[in-house]
Amino acid sequence: MQETYIDRVVIKTDFNYCQLVIPTKKDFAARFLSGLASLFFLAGIIAISAYSFSPKQSTGADNFTIVWIIGGTIVWALMTRVFLWNIIGREIITVDNGFMTIDRSWILLSKPQTYELKSVKNLRTDFDDDSYEENKWNNNSLFYNTGKLSILIKLGGTFLFDYNGQTIKFGDSVDKDDADLVLKKLMEMKVFLSVNVKS
Repeated sequence: MQETYIDRVVIKTDFNYCQLVIPTKKDFAARFLSGLASLFFLAGIIAISAYSFSPKQSTGADNFTIVWIIGGTIVWALMTRVFLWNIIGREIITVDNGFMTIDRSWILLSKPQTYELKSVKNLRTDFDDDSYEENKWNNNSLFYNTGKLSILIKLGGTFLFDYNGQTIKFGDSVDKDDADLVLKKLMEMKVFLSVNVKS
C-alpha cells in the first residue's frame, strides 16, 4: 500500500482502495475553552451532588438541584465531546468496493456515514463552490453545524460532493492549497474514475 503525505493529510492507496486520514485543526482557543468548560461543569456537578446528597442534608436534593445536575451533566458531556474532538479527533474517508465511508472518530454518539460511489457527483473543494463567498462567515465560525450530530462541533468541510440531492462535506481542516493537491491526487486514482470531479 502506498502512502502520500500532503501537509497533515495522509492518503493511503492500493489498486481499488483509497483512504484519507485528516486530523482536526490545531485550534488552541477551542481546546482551551472546551476543556475549561468541561472541568468547570464537572467540578460543579461533583460539588453540588456531594452537598445535596450528603447525610447531613436531611431533606435531600430538591427538584431544582436535580434538574441542574441533569442539565449540567448534559452540558459537560457536550463540552467533553468538543474537547476530545479538538485534541484527538480525525476524519477517516475510505473508498472501497464501490462505497465511500466518512468516519469522524472521537465524536460521541456519531457513526460512520456510507455513500454509494456511483451516486457521488461533482466532487470539489469548498473554495470552488458557488456558495462559498456568501457562506464565508459560517464556514469560519467556531461552532458551525452542518450535520444532525454536529452539536458544538464544526463538521463542515473543505471537500464537497453531491449525493442524491444533498451536499456532503468532509475534510474541514484542509486549507486551499493542500485541498487542490489532494483533489488532484484523487483524480489520478482508478477508484475515482466513476466520480465527476469539478476541475
